[in-house]
Amino acid sequence: MKFTSFPIALLLSISASSVSALKCGIKGVTKACIGDTDKRYDPDVSYDLKEGSMFWKSYEGLYEIDEYIYAADGVQVTESSLDDLPLPEGAGSFTQFPRKIYRNVTVDETRIYVHNYILQGNTAAGAPGLVLKEDSYYTATFEKDGTANLLGHGSTFQEFHTVNDPEHDGMNMNDMDMMRRKLAMEMDMDDESSHGAMSMFMPHSGSSLFSREEGMGRLIRESYLCVKSNCDAFSAVRETFDVSMEDPVLMSFSRMSFGNKVANAMDWKNKMDTTLAAFNIPATPVTDGVYAQPYFAAPADPSTVECASSKCPMEADWNTQDPNAAMMSPYMEPDGALEGGFLAGVSIAAIVVLAAIFYMIYKSRMAAREKKIKEVFAKSIAAHCGIEKDKELTSVELEKMFKSIDTDLSGLIDKDEFKNLIESSGIKFSDSDFDLLYKTVDVDGSGEVDFLEFCSFYASIPSSKAEQFEDA
Repeated sequence: MKFTSFPIALLLSISASSVSALKCGIKGVTKACIGDTDKRYDPDVSYDLKEGSMFWKSYEGLYEIDEYIYAADGVQVTESSLDDLPLPEGAGSFTQFPRKIYRNVTVDETRIYVHNYILQGNTAAGAPGLVLKEDSYYTATFEKDGTANLLGHGSTFQEFHTVNDPEHDGMNMNDMDMMRRKLAMEMDMDDESSHGAMSMFMPHSGSSLFSREEGMGRLIRESYLCVKSNCDAFSAVRETFDVSMEDPVLMSFSRMSFGNKVANAMDWKNKMDTTLAAFNIPATPVTDGVYAQPYFAAPADPSTVECASSKCPMEADWNTQDPNAAMMSPYMEPDGALEGGFLAGVSIAAIVVLAAIFYMIYKSRMAAREKKIKEVFAKSIAAHCGIEKDKELTSVELEKMFKSIDTDLSGLIDKDEFKNLIESSGIKFSDSDFDLLYKTVDVDGSGEVDFLEFCSFYASIPSSKAEQFEDA
């Protein structure tokens, strides 16, 4: 029936529309949250790199590094003229086996700052050595596993730029700047369209790390490994491939020995000062000649330098990929999905509730109908006997009324005698109404009404003025 189906449809539609407002993981109601088994979806798990991997806590600090560079055939590269750098003509060649790197690594929640000072001696007798500075900046990812992506670089010869900055496509980029890109942001673009490197740093087991970088026809793979149980010392290997052709070609590889982590900034600076003196690098630049350049002199206090280039990353640069910035994670917990058992329970409960409501409505209507039938019947009896209906009747008057209906004087009123009374009064009852009336009088269901049942029936009729019965 329309009246019955509409509330059910309404209730079910309300239940369905309310699901979007539910949270996942409500026991017995909604399905488990994805974040229960996948931390990327768990809002209570932070993007903090140190929480994602113990490696970053171990790696943070100050280092003195010896780097040994080898050609593809394994021959030691003891010196280089660094022809691809914008150095003055006649500046000489520089030692590379080893060259010294002083590294300062800071891990601040979702951001990594790496400052390198690369020191190389000059092979020309009495000539000053070289100091190259470079910075790399990285951010955490939405993976929450300690993986970090490269944000950008800055160096002695190039100001800071993000890896996907189209204004810096590798032109005029020095060899060190290109070779030492790590933790690069993984981007879905091919080599021909890429202006920056594609790479990321992936820690493993808290004691090792793997880096893969690809861009501008080069593939660089690096691996870092703790060489002490407390990770106070590291060893690293880097391989550089030319991938511009169909078959990749190994160009060079290097080995870096980090030694022990330096305890404090003063000790770190003292170690650098020792190397500066050994490589004949003056405290201040010379004033004339081919070596009158700032990179042929000791840097300012390296423990306080914010960045190597003239331009440091701005907050707007960080916010382009820092997951703690106003960026939408691709791993958002969806709205709660109802359990199948709960949906079945809701449907059954809805049917039970609606059935109860309809039963109450039915009972209420039947009670009202019964009341009207009784009042109309009482009116017909009163009229038949010439008695006022609303009058308080005595037992004698009730007996008189009973006998006037009991035409066969049997002491019992059967259905036919009731029907004759009603028909003689001119009131029309349907068969169903008559059956309902007689059922209320014949309490014991014997098919006949005795005087006691008649009195009980009459006493149950309200004394208010009878209303004209209308068949529903």
